[in-house]
Amino acid sequence: MLPGLPNQLLLIVLSTLHPRRWWKLVPTFAAATGLGALLLTIAVQSAGTRLLEAIAVDTAALREVAHGIDRYGLWILIGLSLLPNTPAQPYWPAPWPGCLPGPSRSP
Repeated sequence: MLPGLPNQLLLIVLSTLHPRRWWKLVPTFAAATGLGALLLTIAVQSAGTRLLEAIAVDTAALREVAHGIDRYGLWILIGLSLLPNTPAQPYWPAPWPGCLPGPSRSP
């Protein structure tokens, strides 16, 4: 089974191609991942609520979801982190026909 994230696959390939440098590659990827998560967190904390309110159609539903995250967010994160795999994502239709492969529709 291949890893799900491109950086994981890249780390595996680079470590395989350069076995003597794996000990440099792993901390570099870990630091870059941590830095990216930090920057994303700062961006969401500083502009997340304003951005959601600007694009939200139903602000009452947005407040309800925000309240649920405030109340249960930590427990949800703990539960998700204990799962062996990422939960299946809901199906979202393609933005335009034919951009994603779908089930074949033979007569």
